[in-house]
Amino acid sequence: MWAAVFDGLEWPLERWQLLVAADEYGISPRICDRLARVPHRRYEDLTEVEDALGIDEPSVEQA
Repeated sequence: MWAAVFDGLEWPLERWQLLVAADEYGISPRICDRLARVPHRRYEDLTEVEDALGIDEPSVEQA
């Protein structure tokens, strides 16, 4: 799921860029709220975002 949200964006991404991408993709408000609580910093790749969200499952790109 997350891979599709950020598809086409160039990493690293700042937190605000993650939020804009999620909003533009149409992620549910509940998930956007969860994403809004990740620390303010640069994320080098999708794995770092998933780690910040506490997601243990590998992303679609890693599966």
